[in-house]
Amino acid sequence: MLLTRFLTEAGHGRLAVAELDEAENALVEVFTTGNETDVWSFSEAAIDALTLVVNEHDRQLLETRLEVVAAASARSGKTVWRYPPTFFGETGSGASEFAGRVHRPNLRQPFYWNGGRPAI
Repeated sequence: MLLTRFLTEAGHGRLAVAELDEAENALVEVFTTGNETDVWSFSEAAIDALTLVVNEHDRQLLETRLEVVAAASARSGKTVWRYPPTFFGETGSGASEFAGRVHRPNLRQPFYWNGGRPAI
């Protein structure tokens, strides 16, 4: 989300800042509700808002010069989060909070899109 926002602010976006804000607020709602109730779900409005951002991000990565993407990426690494550390769990990153819930593929095993046969 940050990279998409920073690329948009640099003049390489087609979404309005209000649309980016809407998607960010939708994520905040998901995290807030999930942390409070342990029910993690996305509303239709959240899915729609986040879909717009994901599609815009994909377009930006295809069309924006690498130096602009690198500058936006560096900026995102320096951004201070505006949410308290407890928002994402006790550690502040959310990693420990989701460690047991996230499916992590075995990256040492090859993955083939064509039915299990290596592409030649």
